[in-house]
Amino acid sequence: MTETENYTNMEEAKQEEDTFHFDTLQGHIKEYINTKIEYFKLSVIEYIARIMPVIAFIAILSILLLLFWIFANYAAALAIGDAIGSETGGICIIAALNLLLAIIFSMAYKRMIFKPVSNFTVKILLKSLEEDENK
Repeated sequence: MTETENYTNMEEAKQEEDTFHFDTLQGHIKEYINTKIEYFKLSVIEYIARIMPVIAFIAILSILLLLFWIFANYAAALAIGDAIGSETGGICIIAALNLLLAIIFSMAYKRMIFKPVSNFTVKILLKSLEEDENK
């Protein structure tokens, strides 16, 4: 074998080795990306599983509070109506108070509703992240 042929064979062997390393690296990268995607999917499912009971609890509590609010308003309207001698007047007074509360809540939405709910949600998510880190 001449020196040129020996050099050519070495070059071909080097290229095959580089191709092998590249294919191996490419396979590892694909496996890593697939693992990360699978981990992300499982994390999302876990967060949803942790948040859904809270959402269900809040929905049920909201319905119960709404029913309480309706019956309390009706009772208050009847009591005020008896006191002023007009059932319609009592209902109108309670309706006006409800309208006033609606205006106050709409003006203070961010401070009274948005921020507390956001903070509560973030606390739940951070708590679940801390639990994951402690595992």
